[in-house]
Amino acid sequence: SEAVELAQRIANEGRSTVELGSGRADDSDDLHVASPAIEIRWPLAPRLMGHAGWRTDLAHDAVVSTGVMRLSAGARYRFGPAWTAYATGAHFSFDGGFGRPWGGELGVINRPLDHVRLEAVMVREPIVTRRSLENGISLLQWVGAGDWTAFPRLTLHADARAGFYSDGNRNEHTSAFARVQTYSSRRTDLSLQVGLEQLKAHQDLDHGYYDPAFHREWGPSALLEWRPAPHWTLGGALQTGWQRDKGDLATSFYGLSGRVTLIPDADWTLSLEGWHGDSDLQSAGGYRRTWWQLSVLRGF
Repeated sequence: SEAVELAQRIANEGRSTVELGSGRADDSDDLHVASPAIEIRWPLAPRLMGHAGWRTDLAHDAVVSTGVMRLSAGARYRFGPAWTAYATGAHFSFDGGFGRPWGGELGVINRPLDHVRLEAVMVREPIVTRRSLENGISLLQWVGAGDWTAFPRLTLHADARAGFYSDGNRNEHTSAFARVQTYSSRRTDLSLQVGLEQLKAHQDLDHGYYDPAFHREWGPSALLEWRPAPHWTLGGALQTGWQRDKGDLATSFYGLSGRVTLIPDADWTLSLEGWHGDSDLQSAGGYRRTWWQLSVLRGF
């Protein structure tokens, strides 16, 4: 959950950490992706954290196997309560030898008021589908996002992304939601949310990623967090609604996610999360997807 993640970041700020992760995604078009990763973080100076990481995405389907390895390094600096900046450089090694080898992200976070959070990011990452990896396709995105806690239990969010694929294609991706915390106690939080998300691609190149002329999804969600014991947090979300491509009729979709976090002491954090659904926007290829991610973090 967001509360647990924030508490972890605060607890680990100023400490060195090592995080090991392993994940897997399975799509309905028989695409399977395994993603082992490791990330190291350490303090460079007061309010300045450095990090370095390694990750490999191994994709295979009924035709062939391929993958991409990425090495990354960067830093995050907190200027004060209102401003934070971060930068990461990454090198991509595609199995086919194609594609732009450099990427990463550059971003800034501003909190002009206690209840407002603004973020601007530029990021380039590879598209992890078998066909996209074979062609070395990556996506450069310019992202703007904002969150406003309008009332103690009401949060409004909006973001917009302008994407530029390395094959010359472009897209625009926007989303917005309103979330209301309907119940809160020492152990349980329940929120209801309604959202809208849409994607528009300029060309249909059939290069392995989802590039609709126009796609829209809208509908409600329910988010539950339960803390049965001091060291355990369990969370889940159920989303349902409708999705529609340009010129087609609207069809229903669903998404179900869950997360378990165990923090046995100040040095260890273990988490397992997963998702299953048939939202076209949750899969780079526009198919049904199931994924899970396991991570172990050790602080020093």
